[in-house]
Amino acid sequence: MCAATPQCVPSAAMDSVVTTGSVSRPIVGLVLGLVSMTAIVISMRRFFGSDHKYRWGYAAIGGAIFVFMLVSAVIDINTLITR
Repeated sequence: MCAATPQCVPSAAMDSVVTTGSVSRPIVGLVLGLVSMTAIVISMRRFFGSDHKYRWGYAAIGGAIFVFMLVSAVIDINTLITR
C-alpha cells in the first residue's frame, strides 16, 4: 500500500480538482499534512521510547518537516478562508 500511495494520491487529488474546482487542493493538502504530522509524532515517540541511537538526529529532521507541514497547513487554511 505504501508503494502505491505516491502514484494514487496525486491522481485522486487531480480528479477531485477537475470535478470540484480549486477548493479541493487545500483540503487534500490539509488531510495529507495531518496524516503526515501524525505519523511523525508516532514515529518520534517510538524512537524515544526504544532509546534509539539516532533519536536526536531523527528528531531534528522530523521536527523540521513538522514545521514545514505546519506552515503548509497555515497557507492552506488561509487559501480556504480567502476564497
